[in-house]
Parts: sequence; C-alpha cells; structure tokens
Amino acid sequence: MIDARAIFVGCATVLAVCSAARGVARAQDPTAQTDSPTALSPPAQSPILIDGSLGKLMIAGYAEGFYQWNFNRPPSGITNYRGFDNRHNAFTIANAVVDAQYEKSGISARIALQIGHTPNTYYLAEPTSKADLSSSVIGASDAATWRFIQQAILGYKIGLGRGLLVQAGVFLSPIGPESMAVRENWMFSHSDLFFSLPFYHSGVRLTQQLGEAWFATIGVVNGWNSVVDNNSEKSIYGQLYYNRPDRLQASLLYFTGVERNPLDGVRGWRHLIDAWTTLYFGQRFAFSLHGSLGFEPQQTATAMWLAGATYVRLRILPWLQLAARGDVMWERKADLPIFFAGDVSYLASGTGTLEFNVASGLLVRLEYRHDHSDGGAFFTAPGDSSLFSGRDVETDRQDTLTVGAAVWF
Repeated sequence: MIDARAIFVGCATVLAVCSAARGVARAQDPTAQTDSPTALSPPAQSPILIDGSLGKLMIAGYAEGFYQWNFNRPPSGITNYRGFDNRHNAFTIANAVVDAQYEKSGISARIALQIGHTPNTYYLAEPTSKADLSSSVIGASDAATWRFIQQAILGYKIGLGRGLLVQAGVFLSPIGPESMAVRENWMFSHSDLFFSLPFYHSGVRLTQQLGEAWFATIGVVNGWNSVVDNNSEKSIYGQLYYNRPDRLQASLLYFTGVERNPLDGVRGWRHLIDAWTTLYFGQRFAFSLHGSLGFEPQQTATAMWLAGATYVRLRILPWLQLAARGDVMWERKADLPIFFAGDVSYLASGTGTLEFNVASGLLVRLEYRHDHSDGGAFFTAPGDSSLFSGRDVETDRQDTLTVGAAVWF
C-alpha cells in the first residue's frame, strides 16, 4: 500500500519551499522565455541588465524540483522510461539553470548552464569519443564533458529580407512542441515522444523570417543528441514554423542523417517527419496535437516508428489551470532497436495536471500519470520471495503521483 504519510510530507515540503521562494521571484509573465518557437506556451522577454552602447545583456534562470510516489514502489527508486521526473519517494532537485544572452550590432551569444539530476538524463545518449591508441594525449569526450551545458550558441543576423539569423553551437532540438523547461509546458512530466526523440543538437542552423509570423530553418548538425559525432556523416533538417502567440502555432519538420556508430554495422539514413499545431481559444482554453513518423533501413529490414500526442489546457481561475495529455509511441524493430530494448514495442501514457500559479515566477503542479507498454518496460517491487528481495522486477505498467515546483526570474 502507498505510504500516505510520505506523500503528505512531500507535498507539504514542496509547498513550503515554494512559499519561501515567493520573496525572491521577480514579476514576470508565467509563460516566460523559450529558446526556440517550439514550446506550448508563447515566449516572453528575459530581464535586461544592460541595454546601451555596450549592447544588450539579458540574464534569466530557473529551478525545478519534485517529490514523486511510484505506486509500483521499485526498490531501485527509479521510475523507468520517464524523461526527467524519474525518482520514486525522493525529494529531487531536478535542474537549476542560469541563462545569459548578449546582443550587439547583429551579433548574439547565449550560454545556459545547468546542474542537478536532469543533466544526467539529458546527456544519457551522448557518444564517447576517444583515441583507440593508448598513447593519445587527447582526453575523451563524453556525457561528463558536456553535462553542465544546456545551450551554447553564437549567432549573427544578416539583413537579408526580414532577417537571416545564422547560429552555431549546442542548442535545443526543434522537434516537437515541448520545451526542456517545465514552466514552458502544460505538464510537469514530458511525453514519451519528447523522451524518445532528440533533446539537443550541435551544429549550424540558419533561420529566415519569411513574414510577420512565418519562419524557415535549415540546420546541419552532428546528429541526435550528439555534441561530438559518432560517425563521419552529418545530419540535416528543415523546419517551417508559424507563430501567432495566443492564437496559433504550427511546425512541419524533416530530419535525416546516419545516427549509428560504424561498429554497429548499420549505415542506413534515418528519416523523421514531425508536425504539431497548438490552437488558443482566448485565455481559457488551448489544444495541441503532435505527430511523428520515421524509418531507418537496416541490414535485413527497415525499422520504423509512429507516435502521437494530444494536449488540452483549461484555465479555471487566473491562478489555477487543468491540463491533460495522452500519448503513444510505437516502434517496429529490425536488426537493431531505435528506441526500446527487449520485447517492448510501444509506450503509452495518460497524464492529468493541476497547476497552481502561486506567485509571479513561481508555480506548483500536482500530477497523476499512468504509463503502459506491451513488455517489461517499467520497474516494480518483487513479491514475498526472499530470492528477489531488494531487486526490481519488470512490469508493463506504472502509476505515479508527483508534486513539482518551478521558480524562475
């Protein structure tokens, strides 16, 4: 049975921390800034520290934390196949980020530094790059090298048409409507699509403003979740984006490239088509749809996936909103899996979230989520057998209750 006292203490502690933070949170629109036009909430401006002959300097930051109860009570304390809210029965500092942006005469720079539990998952798929010969004097590049960097971008805006922005560095993936920052989404947890598809890319991108609300982007990057590439081929993508804040947002994106290490023996180009749209009906109701499909030719067959998610949000009171999400991701495997190990071929989840806007720059969310699969994707406590005491047992479902908070300036 669930320990009710543990949940009560967790909720009370999170609320107490949020209340203490109210005095330091600056007044700001709760939809806050986002790096790219792919968040469910429209962007707002960051605080400006310097704006003059030396240029414009903006500093922002946020912190996220949560307490979660997994009804499976996994002995490891791991809520498996969950992007960043993946710790059972623990008070977790998920992420703390400081984000600095600078602009002057068309030149721009951005550095977002992060620390906490989230970076461990953020760079989970980062390739390891090192010399085969032991006499090399060059250190290896791996997840530990980059884990504290969420974004690092240099850019220059050329006066071509309405403006051509050229950027290079490490940046958040434009795939899908969800953002890394919890406060920019409608739920505390991220969907299965967000967790399975790339978080970040490293490379060059060009964004041309085509009209008042139309933007087109072309990017050349190292690959999926790769600051340093794991092969000699580069990946490319193109995105067409429409943005009318508080009215309509939509994106159509194509991404392709070789994503395997040469030692895998699979050299087929992976192809992804991603589309989403968000409709706002005044200030009270919003609705979003997201779909993704892709395939990768392998040695004996072609692997493919289909995925979809739907989101709804209802603002009940100025300080209270209700949101719900349903999503599913299915994979047809070939020689090597793309997303799911073992006998798992799909993940699906249903999520309901209550959001409390405690103060400007501070929100608290209470969230219930059910995850389901056709294989042993999740962890649960063993039975009474002493042979398996203290070890996770695989199961095809899990239910969680999470209290999460986000504060920003």
